Amino acid sequence: MTENAPSWTEKPVVTGLMVFDRPQQVVAARSAIECFLNQNWPFKELVIFNATQHALVPWWKRLNVREIRLKPRKPNEMLALCAENANGEWLVNWLPDCWYHPDYLPSHMQHRDKRRIVVFRHKQAYALKDKKTVVISNDSVLCWSFYRHFPVDFVNKQLIDQFEHVALVDNPANLIVKFASEIV
Repeated sequence: MTENAPSWTEKPVVTGLMVFDRPQQVVAARSAIECFLNQNWPFKELVIFNATQHALVPWWKRLNVREIRLKPRKPNEMLALCAENANGEWLVNWLPDCWYHPDYLPSHMQHRDKRRIVVFRHKQAYALKDKKTVVISNDSVLCWSFYRHFPVDFVNKQLIDQFEHVALVDNPANLIVKFASEIV
């Protein structure tokens, strides 16, 4: 086994990074948080940059979720702040308008390697107005994970371009469904 290959006996902490800046989608965002908490991965935390006036996580619940409440910034700047506040060894983006299967994090961790980024392709999108599902094969809905200590610049460079090694993984068993923008 190489130094960078995953050890299947260890389960590192995974930090989900979520940027929430659309107050009209608060119900979808709370559902995405619930999906994170229901992941079949034992060690996880969620860091949310919440640029709205809506609290996403009840203060009385003891959850491994942190909300950063600051004035809105550019999306990549908000994502960078989430990463700076992460404690996990691996980072994964967590979109506030998506539904995630409970095996989403384990599927990412199956492909982990400290030298590369893992990108899921072929996501599903569900349009409420049309009541139909389509497959998105391009990069419009990025689903990635990587080793937190790999130096990245969220603000000035495309994330994928910063990695020499990229693992493109077909979305197994449709682990993520993005809801169209009309969801509220």
